[in-house]
Amino acid sequence: MGNHFNPYSLLARLPLFQGMSLSEFDNVIAHVKLGFSKVERGGTVVAEGEVCNGLSFVLQGELDVETVADDGGYRIVECVATPCVLQPERLFGLTQRYSRKFIAATECNLLTIDKAEIMKIVTASEVFRLNLMNILCTLTQRMQHLPWRRRPEGIRKKIAFFLSSRCLHPAGKKTLVVGMVRLAREIGESRLNVSKALHELESQGLLEMGRERIVVAALEKL
Repeated sequence: MGNHFNPYSLLARLPLFQGMSLSEFDNVIAHVKLGFSKVERGGTVVAEGEVCNGLSFVLQGELDVETVADDGGYRIVECVATPCVLQPERLFGLTQRYSRKFIAATECNLLTIDKAEIMKIVTASEVFRLNLMNILCTLTQRMQHLPWRRRPEGIRKKIAFFLSSRCLHPAGKKTLVVGMVRLAREIGESRLNVSKALHELESQGLLEMGRERIVVAALEKL
């Protein structure tokens, strides 16, 4: 970590710690074990299936997130802004393993806090406790609302919905690695019509196509 960083400024940038008083920050820094590390470009920050035994924060750097279909038939890679916390919902519950792979697109600075230390903060700080509850509740509410959203009409909107419903954020760069037949089946269209629509979108500069690869520079524009 660079010399211009200090624990107070680092924690204050993270949503889980926002709103804490100076005395609460002092208590965290004095009594909680904070693990700082770096991951070089191209390195794995967290692997899919890895046990989530604490919270991992990416403080600086560019992060790619890869999500693979259960049957391995397609995968999506998206760019995620930092600072961020990696899948906090995986810390508790039925499946306490990461469901996505997080890769350092550039050198990344990390902060890790194990579960026992997190529980210390939850017990001691009402602000942290409320922030954590808000994040988990927001994730739950979004997932519960997803099946009730009106299904899009038109191939362009179907492709956009297919991506946005599977990504962490409905904006930014997304790379979809999928065969044309599989994509057509997923959105309920013919392979020929999907191919025509994709080539039209490519001609408009909204995406780039390669062999079993579709790169959308800005999903919010699709």
